Order: sequence, then structure tokens, then C-alpha cells
Amino acid sequence: MKILCVTPRENFFLYVESEDGQTGLFDVALYLEHEAFAPLRDPAEFQRVRNGGYYIEWPCGADLSADTIEARWSVNRQETEASHLPAFPWPNAGTGHHGAGDSLRDAAP
Repeated sequence: MKILCVTPRENFFLYVESEDGQTGLFDVALYLEHEAFAPLRDPAEFQRVRNGGYYIEWPCGADLSADTIEARWSVNRQETEASHLPAFPWPNAGTGHHGAGDSLRDAAP
């Protein structure tokens, strides 16, 4: 699976869209007890997720492969299901950083 878009949501969920058009939610909370993911307990750090196409990563060094996400995400059956969780509350919207409603898209074709 190639990740097209990843957007942080409340309660340590990520909204993920794959290149083949599937969308779903991935629960990062299950990983927060592990040392490498501990910095993500800070919501400001969690929202800094970056899309690498075949992985996602955070500046703190935590990362997840697309294979891990694909194996454990909850795929939406209908596109409207994706709206049941509000977008992460972005404290710096409009400051040049990714803000509410923004998603991070992979720049590679």
C-alpha cells in the first residue's frame, strides 16, 4: 500500500487515504506505551506526522510502515464514515504550518 494522505485526528487516531482510494482510521494509542512512541503522547508532537509514501514518521524518530498501517487500520466502508472524528484541534492554524482541515500529501507521483 502507498499512503496518499495522512491527517492527525483526536485521541491519537490518524485518518489515512491510500493511493488506491481506500480510507480509514489507524489507532496510534496502542503504540504509545513503547519508548520510541512516547514523545507522541504530546498532542503537539503527534500532529507533526509526515507522509513518506510507504511509511509515516514524526520528527522525534517514531515511524510506522504502510504495511503496518494496512494490517491494522479500520477501513471505511463509506466515505461519509471518515467524518465521525473531528480533525485534530490545530493551535497554529493560519501561521504557515499545517492547520485544521489540512492534510499532508506525498509529493511523489
